[in-house]
Amino acid sequence: WFALSTGQVAVAAGDDIRVHGRADGLNAGVYQAFYEDHEQVLWLGGTAGLSRYAGGRFVTVRSDAGFPVSNLTAIVEDLRGELWIGSG
Repeated sequence: WFALSTGQVAVAAGDDIRVHGRADGLNAGVYQAFYEDHEQVLWLGGTAGLSRYAGGRFVTVRSDAGFPVSNLTAIVEDLRGELWIGSG
């Protein structure tokens, strides 16, 4: 997984590279943090919110639509499975 300065995310698998963006549900600005939790859900922290990738689709919550923080720089899970996020 690679974060691009355009707000898109590229996924490399072998010789194949696929780019995901707004049309795929990614809309949290430029992504700065990636974390895969114990359920193999991928969390992506961006400059404008948080995105989640599970079941082959992305869902995004944005700070300008009620998500309480922006400029996410860290994502981690504790031993109880609770997700913690850090912001700038």
